[in-house]
Amino acid sequence: MVKKALTKIDLDYFEKVIIHQCLKNEHYLSSIIEYINPEYFKDVNIKNIIEIIVSFYSKRSIVPNFSEIKSYLVTDELKENFKRVVEYLKSSEIKINESELYDNTESFLKQKGIFFTMMKTTEFSEEKPIDSANLLHEFEQVCNISLDNEIGLNLFEDFDIVKQEILKKEQYISTGWKWLDKELGGGFHKNGKCLYVFAGETNIGKSIVLGNVANNIAKQGYSVLVITLEMSEQVYAKRLTANISQVSYNEMADNISEVSAKMEDFRLKNRDTKVIIKEFPPSVITPMELNGYIKKVSQKLKIDAIVLDYINLLTTKVGNNSYEKVIHISQQIRALSYTFACPIISATQFNRTAAGVSNPGMERVSESYGLCQTADVLIPIWRNDDADVEDDIIRFTIAKSRQGRVKSTQAFKVFYETMTILQDGDDNNETFGTDSVSDTIKGLSMFEETKDIIDLKEA
Repeated sequence: MVKKALTKIDLDYFEKVIIHQCLKNEHYLSSIIEYINPEYFKDVNIKNIIEIIVSFYSKRSIVPNFSEIKSYLVTDELKENFKRVVEYLKSSEIKINESELYDNTESFLKQKGIFFTMMKTTEFSEEKPIDSANLLHEFEQVCNISLDNEIGLNLFEDFDIVKQEILKKEQYISTGWKWLDKELGGGFHKNGKCLYVFAGETNIGKSIVLGNVANNIAKQGYSVLVITLEMSEQVYAKRLTANISQVSYNEMADNISEVSAKMEDFRLKNRDTKVIIKEFPPSVITPMELNGYIKKVSQKLKIDAIVLDYINLLTTKVGNNSYEKVIHISQQIRALSYTFACPIISATQFNRTAAGVSNPGMERVSESYGLCQTADVLIPIWRNDDADVEDDIIRFTIAKSRQGRVKSTQAFKVFYETMTILQDGDDNNETFGTDSVSDTIKGLSMFEETKDIIDLKEA
């Protein structure tokens, strides 16, 4: 996502432009009301009157007229402030192009916001350390200010644009499972703008599912970034290696030559494909900090998909309860799928009421229903009865989808020895047209020479 450079403007003069527009242009005031801060104004006359205007509009949703402003002038200082502002307006001929007005206002708000946020860092000391997560959040909010003044897409006048969109073939990355591809209309959206979430109770196999998703994407020649907040990089790597090599997880050490040969074979055949695994401690990293790490990785390689294990283990300073915190986290993570133009696939936990329940729904997601509201696709993972446990069967249901129908269910077979999940009744992975589990695994270059590996610890 490319952001335009800040426009260089005379900030002192532009304070007069803003007060003028706030009094004359209700659409303008409504556009900036969320971002305007009276402290941004150097001129004390404008600062105090802006404070009255903002307070009035926030309560009444209309621009105050001069008579209404006068009723708030309860001190001689405020009366003098208003007198000075009226003099500015009478003495200045302020004419400005609408697009220029909004661009310059956006620049003013960002420059002032960045300056005031930076000033906060000087308030800290050794006794009161910097709250880096909170400052990052404030910088992110300021930098993301957008006063988009475009009217939008005119369905009839712009139908040529609509027609091109209709004729454009949507691109997908296969999930690796035929049933899920069909239900999602082709798989994961290749260009992102989509958050996919698997939900399940404890020990149902959410991490195994996400590991298979990562491998299934990598088999197709794509590069995957795996963010693990629950287990170490090495444990995740061993799980993926067992799946790739089809050598039992517990027997890889005794068959290391075979494992190494298969991994090297994949690497040589598919040098451009990578799986990068990054471990963060649970409940420490925020979505904004994750954004910074992903940006660093994306400077060195193209990321085609992000697998996050799992979303509830991120943290945030935003929100006063679990609902507010989780919905903020999920919204921020979904936004990253726009920023990096790739799908993000994660997981969440069911609450205790889901234990032993067949086909649990969205209402059983723990901590926050807001995650269900934000996710584009929500797929519960569950077992039907004890027979499923004995037969190593798990079931997927489409509980929510912006890509297709819901309530469709499919059984999958889990091969725990190799951390492999196949659609039940499909002994070979026909999605990739192969004859055995081991032959299906193509396109993964997971371990490069040390000089080519991103120094993940730098983050």
